[in-house]
Amino acid sequence: MKKRQILSILGIVFLFVFIFSSCQKVCTCKHWVQGVEEKTYTVPLARGEKKCSEKNTVVVVGDEKTGIECK
Repeated sequence: MKKRQILSILGIVFLFVFIFSSCQKVCTCKHWVQGVEEKTYTVPLARGEKKCSEKNTVVVVGDEKTGIECK
């Protein structure tokens, strides 16, 4: 009986960990300077943000990107 209780508790814990860890979305962002990709990194969405594109700050001047582009 005790073994079954422990397995039930572990199952519930793993379920909660899976549910709450999958809620946070991570964006992959690229840092562009004069059309050259400098760096790629990941950033979690902040509260209130729904899409990774909300983090974009890219400006195109003369066919060259400068800023941050997130997907």
